[in-house]
Amino acid sequence: MAHSMTREEWRTFKKDNKMFKSLSDSRYYCYCGHSVIINPKESRVMCSHCGHWVYKDKQKYFKERLKGYIHENTIKWHR
Repeated sequence: MAHSMTREEWRTFKKDNKMFKSLSDSRYYCYCGHSVIINPKESRVMCSHCGHWVYKDKQKYFKERLKGYIHENTIKWHR
């Protein structure tokens, strides 16, 4: 005989399902393979395993790297 869920069980099931979906949507992976959860308000977070920055999108990552390269090259020219 199959068990049918009560109303409270359905509510907790739906609530847990929403929570797990939001966690899986905000999970990103570092280059070391460690998974990191990024808050929707943030664009990057530091990996707790290796210490590198993990970005939400590759365009933001590219812009930050480009800023770093430009900053390094301008400092070298002025010396």
